[in-house]
Amino acid sequence: MAHLVHDLKTPVVTIGGFARRVLNGKMGDITPEQKEGLEVILRSCDRLEHDLKMALQHTKVDLADRLSPKVFDIVEVVNRLCEELRPEADEKDLSLRFQAPTEAVPIEADPFIVEKAIFNLIDNAVRYTDQGGALSVESTPGRGSTFIVRIPRHYDEDTDESES
Repeated sequence: MAHLVHDLKTPVVTIGGFARRVLNGKMGDITPEQKEGLEVILRSCDRLEHDLKMALQHTKVDLADRLSPKVFDIVEVVNRLCEELRPEADEKDLSLRFQAPTEAVPIEADPFIVEKAIFNLIDNAVRYTDQGGALSVESTPGRGSTFIVRIPRHYDEDTDESES
């Protein structure tokens, strides 16, 4: 159910984002009638996003009862997901780089949940990065027993530096 909610939320956010751009005049002038229609679209998008958020809250309660923690190498998972999403990045002429420790990093968690979360993170970055852009997926051990996977907001491929 959580995956369905996420998959439904993505187009709603996209529709709302484009409607806001049009409403704000970023795609040309609009008539008063078009403005009214766009405001209806935005209210509907906001309402649907709220309803999807509520549905997701209900699934989180059920999910806690079904977790199956296992020990697995998080670096291998992130690397595999980057490779799975590389064709989509190549289609948009995006540079996709994975930066991680060279050694395996075992973690104990539900591999399905972790993989889905990281897939969504990288997939969204690929989808919403402009044509010809650059993405850097960085994985580093955190404090204690945590492991951090992040995608900086800006990655300059020429200088090999990132800003977050």
